[in-house]
Amino acid sequence: MKIPQTFYTALASLNITYAVVDENETIIEHDNQFSFWVSNHSSSVIGHNLFDILPELIGQESLLAKVKQGKKDFIRLENINRVNTHGNIRYLRLTIIPTEIGTRKYLTVFVSDMSGLAEHLQKLTQNRNELDMAKHHLAREKKHLEIANNELQRLNNRFQAELITARKIQQNFLPPPYPNWSGLDVVCYNKSANQVGGDFYTYHAFPKTDEMLRQFAMIIGDVSGKGMSAALLMSASIASLQSAMSHETDIYRILYLFNHYITGIDKRMAVS
Repeated sequence: MKIPQTFYTALASLNITYAVVDENETIIEHDNQFSFWVSNHSSSVIGHNLFDILPELIGQESLLAKVKQGKKDFIRLENINRVNTHGNIRYLRLTIIPTEIGTRKYLTVFVSDMSGLAEHLQKLTQNRNELDMAKHHLAREKKHLEIANNELQRLNNRFQAELITARKIQQNFLPPPYPNWSGLDVVCYNKSANQVGGDFYTYHAFPKTDEMLRQFAMIIGDVSGKGMSAALLMSASIASLQSAMSHETDIYRILYLFNHYITGIDKRMAVS
């Protein structure tokens, strides 16, 4: 059976090899690549039984018969593996179609080398598996972040509530905004930039004596820093000043006692 050279060229360009099998499943024709791809034989396999060369077809006899009879257009087998002489796996696809030459019926076996596609699919599968693992990892991390965010939100809400309470407590340390002084009208107002801070005021009316006119003290202070530490030092400052002014009338003595008390608490902080 004479095969045109253009047929070989077309098959080679498609990475396909072929063989022709007679009615007895004997290989009667094949191209140069067929024996090497299918059986690693460097020589011809003409005269060999098809089932010996391709044992994957065992069990497909009834389908082959239908193809010969024209009752079935083709048979296709995927994932036929062969290890070549270099130890690499060659992935083959087998397609068998009916062929008539005159009155005789043959089978033509086309073998496609799918190694490149198989490697590509293997890489795609590996990439997909890695992507799935990354998605699962991100999902777990997202869940952990959501839990952490909820906990932070809970702590922040609690902290804000505590700040509001601390602000109310701090305001209670300040004396009333309207001193009850006869003959002198004074209004006091305090608003911190934060919920709690170090700004404060206090006042004191000294007892009247025969030697001098009645004296009043108005004190506006600012504790260094912000937040709870400044608020605590502010409260201590008010208490210290009120105590000093209750026992002393000399302003220098009052400031001396106040400074002695404050520096004994924390030398890193200051009150102006």
